[in-house]
Amino acid sequence: MRTHHPNSNIEHSVLGMLTAELARAAATPGSPEYADLFPRLSSKMCWDAMLMCAAEANGIKCSQPVGIITAQQYDRVFDAENRVKVENEVQLRNIPRGSFLGFVDRHNNWLIHGMIYLGDGQAAGTKNSNVFSSGKVIGWEILDVKDFFTKDRGLNAGRYLLARPVDGQTI
Repeated sequence: MRTHHPNSNIEHSVLGMLTAELARAAATPGSPEYADLFPRLSSKMCWDAMLMCAAEANGIKCSQPVGIITAQQYDRVFDAENRVKVENEVQLRNIPRGSFLGFVDRHNNWLIHGMIYLGDGQAAGTKNSNVFSSGKVIGWEILDVKDFFTKDRGLNAGRYLLARPVDGQTI
């Protein structure tokens, strides 16, 4: 499935799709991926779990995904050249599947949460309760990201959303 044409985005969309599919399967009870990944992803920091899942899907190249980004230093994943600010539900729907989502505090410019975008407004992640009222304190789960702009707008006052496609990048 990989393409060698330098201007092609076929490989990139495939890697994002594989990342999104694994993220969804890891949150689906009864799937083989759930049995293996759910406990490992659920116990990690949200952005570490996001990177672990993408690395497991071969969506990124990362030999050690845990501990390489922090709340204050997240440009290694959400680099200025490749990230996009998502300001509403319409823009959310245009994010490629498998993209990294970063929720950032405007006041101190700290990353407060990370997830993987699944498409159709949904994302998978762990420790989601600090951004979503329906999120759990711990546990890899799928949530509706549209809630960030609607019912959880008050909870997220002073925060914004970044997206960065998963495209085989080395992190």
